[in-house]
Amino acid sequence: MTPVEAVIVAGGLGSRLRPLTDHRPKHLLPVAGIALVAHQLAKLAEADVRRVILATSYHADQFEPTVGALIDLPEVMKYLAVQRASGEIDGLIGNWSMSNFYLYRFRDGRPSQLLPWDADHSLWALDDPIDYRIDTNVLVARAMAVPGLRRLYLETLASTARLMTEAPDATGRGWLEREVDRLAAKITPAVVADPVAPFTFAEFEGNVRGLRGFLRTRPPYVDCAAGAALDPTAAQSCPLPVYVEIAPPGRLPR
Repeated sequence: MTPVEAVIVAGGLGSRLRPLTDHRPKHLLPVAGIALVAHQLAKLAEADVRRVILATSYHADQFEPTVGALIDLPEVMKYLAVQRASGEIDGLIGNWSMSNFYLYRFRDGRPSQLLPWDADHSLWALDDPIDYRIDTNVLVARAMAVPGLRRLYLETLASTARLMTEAPDATGRGWLEREVDRLAAKITPAVVADPVAPFTFAEFEGNVRGLRGFLRTRPPYVDCAAGAALDPTAAQSCPLPVYVEIAPPGRLPR
């Protein structure tokens, strides 16, 4: 079944509602104490409409205070930045749709928050740019037009990239790469013993090497690209990473 989409046309001046719309667009006028558009979105959600396009122009600067009262926009930007830094392809802005999160709505009316569901497609998209597919998500695209939210996204990208590679050992492995090696060694006996494994042990070893290569190449690119976006005057070249396989210090025990 094709998902139902809806468009809310809300770009007019609301001239027939003046003076109420002199300083506020009509879709943000309160009805029973709640913005009109919030009532519309709630009804669409009840009808299982999963994608809504909100076409606005008049008083578009009220996006942040109005939408921010409904959903925690700073948390959305940080959530997305972590997924983008880690190469997630099936998350808030996935390759197919918005996926793998819950929206937690507080009873006391505080802004709703995103809760992660799973991240089984992280450490996947090695060469996705830091702004990949942002223009396909209306909420995020509008949020990126707010300077403070855009800066928060970029700063979180950079800090996440650095976190992924912190505490390197003598061989250059950060904590997360060492964790990959630890877990790979832990499951290797089961991989070897599995009589119906859908892949060979050589393929398993290749994937472990690929994960290690990802953690050596993706974070430096993300850190560089975020820094360049934060300071366009800085002379920085941030080429997209290319796939490499890096062998662990010792062969995986079989």
